Amino acid sequence: MWLSLGDPDWLCRVTLGGSGWATVESLQQAPADVHQFALCSLQPSEWARAYYDRYRQRGHGHHAALRALGAKWLKIIFVLWSRQLPYRAETHLATLARQQLRQAA
Repeated sequence: MWLSLGDPDWLCRVTLGGSGWATVESLQQAPADVHQFALCSLQPSEWARAYYDRYRQRGHGHHAALRALGAKWLKIIFVLWSRQLPYRAETHLATLARQQLRQAA
């Protein structure tokens, strides 16, 4: 599955392995990969930067904020994978806006 974070030049390939199953080695590397993915998403994704900055303002460290952002990305990637949909920043931002309106009501 390919993810584009709004910038057509920024793509990230998300795979589990040739067979579609995660290997022990890939699972051991997974936390570092998620951390790196979260770090790389800060520049092209406005919502990711805002999420990271809010987490930091609450007193959490850099790595804790990246872990939290990585967990958020994993949830998004799982939903996209399960529904066989591509990531679209506009769709995600619209979903966030709807959720904020529901919480405000």
